[in-house]
Amino acid sequence: MLLLLRLGYGVSNSTLQKYAGDLACSLGRRPNSKPLSNCWLYGFLKRWGSRIKSKKPSSLESSRARHSTPESLNSYFDNLEKTITELGLSGSPERIYNMDETGLSPEHRPPNIIAPSDEKPQAVTSPRSATTTLIACDNAAGNYMPPFFVFKGNTEFFVKYILLNRKFFINKQEQFINKHI
Repeated sequence: MLLLLRLGYGVSNSTLQKYAGDLACSLGRRPNSKPLSNCWLYGFLKRWGSRIKSKKPSSLESSRARHSTPESLNSYFDNLEKTITELGLSGSPERIYNMDETGLSPEHRPPNIIAPSDEKPQAVTSPRSATTTLIACDNAAGNYMPPFFVFKGNTEFFVKYILLNRKFFINKQEQFINKHI
C-alpha cells in the first residue's frame, strides 16, 4: 500500500475497505467479501493514527512522476549551484529570480487516500483542457511581482469584475503561454 502511494497511486478509503473485506473473507473472519464499513475504516485509522491518515492528495501528472527521480533532482541542484557560482550570484539573493506558470483547473477532485501521517500524498492525474494559466515571479530575497493570469476565449467581462487591479491576458486560441506573452 505504501509502495503504491510513493509511486503516485495511493489506495482510496473505499479501496482499502474492499481489500480488507476480501482479506477478512479469505481468512475465514467474514462469510462474504463485501467491503468493510466506514466504522471499521474509522477504527482502523484511529488504531494506526500515529503512522497513517486519510488525506486529500495533490495532483501529480504522470510525466512529472516519471521524471522526479533522486538522480534528476540531484543533477538539477548540482547545475543550479554551478550556475549561481559561475554568475557570481551566491551573495545576491535579490538578483536570483524564479518564474513559474501553473494551470488552474476547477475540475479535478481526487478522493482521500490512506497515507503515512508525516507525508503529503500525490495522485497521478491526466491534464484537463479547461485550464487558466497563472504566472508567478519572485526572487530569493522574498520580493515578488503581482500574479499574471492567462484566460482562454472572450472572458473580458468576467476578468474586469473578478480580477480588479491584476494583470491578465486574454488569448482567443489557447490558455497557455506563447510567444506573445
